[in-house]
Amino acid sequence: MGLRARSSRALVAGTAAVSLAALLIACGPPTLASAASSRVTTLSLSVTWMPSYAAPDTPAQYNKVGVLKIGPSAAKNVLVLEPGTSAGSAYFVPLAKWIVSKTPGWQVWSVERRENLLEDQSELNLAKEGKATATQLFDYYLGYIKDPTITHHFQMIPNSTVEFAKSWGMNVAVQDLHTVIGAASKLGGKVVLGGHSLGGAVVTIEDSGIGIPTAKLPQIFDDYYRTAEAVKHNKASTGLGLAIVRQVAMAGKVGVRVESAPQLGTLFTLNFPACWGEAPRLT
Repeated sequence: MGLRARSSRALVAGTAAVSLAALLIACGPPTLASAASSRVTTLSLSVTWMPSYAAPDTPAQYNKVGVLKIGPSAAKNVLVLEPGTSAGSAYFVPLAKWIVSKTPGWQVWSVERRENLLEDQSELNLAKEGKATATQLFDYYLGYIKDPTITHHFQMIPNSTVEFAKSWGMNVAVQDLHTVIGAASKLGGKVVLGGHSLGGAVVTIEDSGIGIPTAKLPQIFDDYYRTAEAVKHNKASTGLGLAIVRQVAMAGKVGVRVESAPQLGTLFTLNFPACWGEAPRLT
């Protein structure tokens, strides 16, 4: 999935390199990410909900998507991270803290799906505020299953009251992601989309610039290579940005795919495999 980012090809290459370095840390030793995140000042984090796609038959209070924002609010550039199937927005907090500590001018928005609006987090919120003990928290969500004397506890949601959620699916997830991307783009900087799944992660970076002729795509990762169009567009470019991306990608076993056409911009797709297995091909 591509994002519109107002930048030259050189800037896209630089952004790709930042994304590569940051996400490679996620596949590296856990101590590296932990040590990096420990150097970032701990701030109170909370999910910000925004109106989103009006899904069919869905009550208005559930037509929202949330984001957990990490980093300076004044930063104009945003890395939007979509968590995997079983994860929530908080999943990316350690990585996000490391990224913003290393990349001035950037903040990270981690997506919180609308499905989480259906969850009963009342006791968890009390625990966060210091108003419920660990025992009370356990009893509310699990302890009551074996102890019938616990009367204050989690209640299952009747399926009949949330039938509308069955139709959400991929379309709603994508529409909500568009909402987040649109909000991030209003800050006026670059927007990069990343994500995670159990098998790996994919980051796409797209610009709306001059594009690259198809015949020249095989050469753009060569050292110092610049198309004639790129030279006219940006005379200060050295032609090393994508060469650096290529080296980092090969070292980190990251696949890179490029799609482009003149006057239509360029789309880079970075395929991060799981932290083991064969290296994907650079194409």
